[in-house]
Amino acid sequence: MIPPKHIVWFAGNREIDLDDSAERAWWIKQVLMRGRMEDVLSLDFNEIERLLPEFHLPPPVRKLWSDYFAAKGNSKPAPEKSS
Repeated sequence: MIPPKHIVWFAGNREIDLDDSAERAWWIKQVLMRGRMEDVLSLDFNEIERLLPEFHLPPPVRKLWSDYFAAKGNSKPAPEKSS
């Protein structure tokens, strides 16, 4: 897929292979940080929850998603993984 410019304006017309796990994780992170509601709703929330500890996100974005999953009772708030 070629990502929309409002999410990854810096990627040019580079195609993203969503079957590649690393590229898919990168795409999900970009959507969480820059996507619109319809972009976020297109993601698999179970995958977001699984990947959240791996992502280095701005604190407000991390808190939003950690609180969301904690409120749903699916997990404890996700700490950011140290590098």
